Amino acid sequence: MSKRPSELVSESIDPQTRLASVYATLPDDAPLLLGQYVRASAEVDVKQGLIVPRQAVLPNGVTSTVFTIVDGKAVAHEVQVGIDNGREIQIESKDLKAGMPVITVGSSQVSDGMQVSVAPNSTLATPTGKTQSC
Repeated sequence: MSKRPSELVSESIDPQTRLASVYATLPDDAPLLLGQYVRASAEVDVKQGLIVPRQAVLPNGVTSTVFTIVDGKAVAHEVQVGIDNGREIQIESKDLKAGMPVITVGSSQVSDGMQVSVAPNSTLATPTGKTQSC
């Protein structure tokens, strides 16, 4: 069995068929016809992390920043981004924990230590899986 990286994987799995489209480059001598369907298995990399709304993440070149609120003040957290589905982004951070309120509105105008307030129905950072509202 050949181990080759996939070129492109569709963004979602069809809930009815539980299938996803995967495009891969095959060797020239592969005995397949153009457009032919194949059955394959895939190794999936599972990562632990947090999921936050996309608008909470501010790119800074190599790293990104997420602001939380502690004692009424904005606190900047350097994060590494992971999987991005367009609405939410998986992040890894040494000091960001599940349940911490993240700033999602106006975060580009916030600076570390700035006085801020929490709006009703704010979003919390959650373990990889789901976004939680408070």
